[in-house]
Amino acid sequence: MGGIRGGFSTGNGRTAWQASSRERTGFFFPLMRSWAAGIVMLYGSGTLLGFAYDAFATTDRLDSFGWRFALIHLPNLLTTVLAVWLAARLLPEPHPTSRPLYLAAALAVPVLAAVRTLLVAREFLAAEGAMMMAATAVFGSAAGLALDHLRQARRRGPAAYGWGDSGASATEYMGTIVVVAAVVTALSGTSLGQAVADRIRAQICKVTGSGCAVSTTAAGAEKAPTDAQFEPKLCNTENATSTVGQEAKIGFFKIGNEYGIQQQKFTVRDKDGKSHERIRLSFTEAGKAGLTYVPKFGGSVSAGSEGKKSAEVEIEAGFKVGQGDTWQFDNQEDADKFRENLSALQSAEAGMKYGRDYHSIQSAQRWGKLHEKVKKDLARPKISYGSLSAEVSGEGKLSASLTDELTGKLGGKVKVAPTVTLTNDGINATTSKTFSFKQEGSLSAEGAAGGNKASAEAARAKTGSVTVTRGRDNKLQRIIVTRTVESSGKGGGKAEATGEGDKSKYKVSGEASAKNTETEVVTDIIELKDDEDRRTAQNWLNGTGGSKSPLETVFSDPGPKTDPGTANPFDKLMYEKGTSSKTTYSGITDAAKYGAELNIGIATFGYSLNFEASKEKVQKQDAQFLGAPRDGKRSYVPLSLCSQ
Repeated sequence: MGGIRGGFSTGNGRTAWQASSRERTGFFFPLMRSWAAGIVMLYGSGTLLGFAYDAFATTDRLDSFGWRFALIHLPNLLTTVLAVWLAARLLPEPHPTSRPLYLAAALAVPVLAAVRTLLVAREFLAAEGAMMMAATAVFGSAAGLALDHLRQARRRGPAAYGWGDSGASATEYMGTIVVVAAVVTALSGTSLGQAVADRIRAQICKVTGSGCAVSTTAAGAEKAPTDAQFEPKLCNTENATSTVGQEAKIGFFKIGNEYGIQQQKFTVRDKDGKSHERIRLSFTEAGKAGLTYVPKFGGSVSAGSEGKKSAEVEIEAGFKVGQGDTWQFDNQEDADKFRENLSALQSAEAGMKYGRDYHSIQSAQRWGKLHEKVKKDLARPKISYGSLSAEVSGEGKLSASLTDELTGKLGGKVKVAPTVTLTNDGINATTSKTFSFKQEGSLSAEGAAGGNKASAEAARAKTGSVTVTRGRDNKLQRIIVTRTVESSGKGGGKAEATGEGDKSKYKVSGEASAKNTETEVVTDIIELKDDEDRRTAQNWLNGTGGSKSPLETVFSDPGPKTDPGTANPFDKLMYEKGTSSKTTYSGITDAAKYGAELNIGIATFGYSLNFEASKEKVQKQDAQFLGAPRDGKRSYVPLSLCSQ
């Protein structure tokens, strides 16, 4: 009868069960040797691969199933294969001729290790971790046995190439492993991993101007107000943001999520006139869903035999739900330490939830220690927010081709996005509502040759927002009106591969771009210190009292530069008591996008993964604020705080 390692014959004409008594005894120590080798290989290689895990397992990456597969599940599979192969390799003759002894020697360590973790770590092991650990034990064991059999087959020759399993070859077994790995990899293009991920990270929002203490003097006082009384007490000098997002498309429907980390640097002036640094470290999470519609528009027009033109339009509509938290630090060192510990905490949690290297129990212990380490920072006052926004966009392109290899497109895009944000500021004991409206337009050009594309884009975005802040007693404390105008130029390249079958088409692409931005931000703040001012502000919010509506105000000329008179009470209040600053930021954004799309005629399926990192700094020479009212006017003067 054929079996593992060329059949279960002893090689002298007898089967394993016909072997001499001496050959059928003394299996305990050979088994111990194989098991010891399996243990050393399983946990030793796992520990070595753990160094790579600790080096690459960042918070953003662990939110993606693809990265978890590469950092956790694939190393687990490799260590299992090596452990099974080595244990089987070290089992001495004649014991490999016995199927039970051979399988016990090769499979006992990884199977028992997986069972132990599944039983002991069941309280914190995620569903994905349990399923992938079981799959790793099964397929890793099969691959390890296949490798050992291939080694024996090469040594003994083709005649000894039998498995005793109805003729299935080692190549077929290895092919099965490859197919399973391909299926698991394909799953990384879905949101399945996100559904089972119970993340531990705390997240953020960007709040401009909170904690700003404004010293004002009412017009008409005996002593004329000075510019210093209207100077903002903080300046946002630098921002660094990184985001990662993924999106799946099924037919016309799109769904995705996005995660971001932002660090903001501020220079703050205390009441005693001294300035110091303040760091805000923020984490955000957002989920989005919507529809994409590509109507039939225009057609193709041929120009002789050398060129043709066609028009296309794409319309998108959807909504986006976000949440986040931010923590505040007095220096960069504390912020970096908090971020490092929080990232390690996320890494340890992923390790215990998804069964990294059969060390879920050790990962849980590490997570507990790290949690104790950062618990104090996590419990400190923070700013939390939740937001809901609607997004509607339309894009049109006119494409033309001069030859079969050279094509080009000219296009434009318009996008609007109203957003409502609720913020709970645990640092200053206030709550806020922010209403914002964004308008964005762009012109683009794209050229392609031989499957590679180059593109350029010029865009302009304008955002107006109103933030209403109330204290714990629900009294109005502050109103912030912000207008942002961003101009940008973007260039990039794209490579893609396409193909088609009888009834389907597919496309795989990757692209990278760099965008330079210049953003002007005008921020008007009014601190409400008495009931009369609060009534004026509330009337403005209600759309009564003779002033312009909030929507008109946010998109009007920036800053209360002239006395509006008594006909507009809120504008009068802003002119007399409000602070207004104007800053310009220059920045650069690097982005990459990878995607795949399959069209089967009746529906389109797609997945894309996006990475983006941006940095921006205030242009010190352009930072200004409106000085004190004089002769019915207020003029911009340099904001020295931004240059410190």
